[in-house]
Amino acid sequence: MDNNNNNYYQNPEQQQPNDQQQQQSYYQPQQQQQSYYQPQQQSYYQPNQMPPAETEAPVSLGEWVITLIIMAIPCVNIIMMFVWGFGSGAKTSKKNYCRAMLIFLLIGIVFYFLVGALIIGSVLNILESFAY
Repeated sequence: MDNNNNNYYQNPEQQQPNDQQQQQSYYQPQQQQQSYYQPQQQSYYQPNQMPPAETEAPVSLGEWVITLIIMAIPCVNIIMMFVWGFGSGAKTSKKNYCRAMLIFLLIGIVFYFLVGALIIGSVLNILESFAY
């Protein structure tokens, strides 16, 4: 094969240096390139995301203590759960907490009636068996 064909398939960095490059290398000392490990930084910017909205201040410890004290008062706690859960003045975390508590209250009431119906049905069944 021809020498030109071999050069065609070689990487340009692997080609033979010409005479001028060889002369420069004799007169100038080779500079050693120091290669340091430089990790690439990941870009966390995602162009399709909206800029972060303003966040509200979190509910303070004192507000949570007052909230829990109010929740310990019978009948007032249910009223305040509706006020904080569906009113416009409460912070988002307190609003979500009250809504979750109302859901658990509803689940508890349904469970209470189911268990009560089972107990009443069992008692009536036992009384009916003694009647005969």
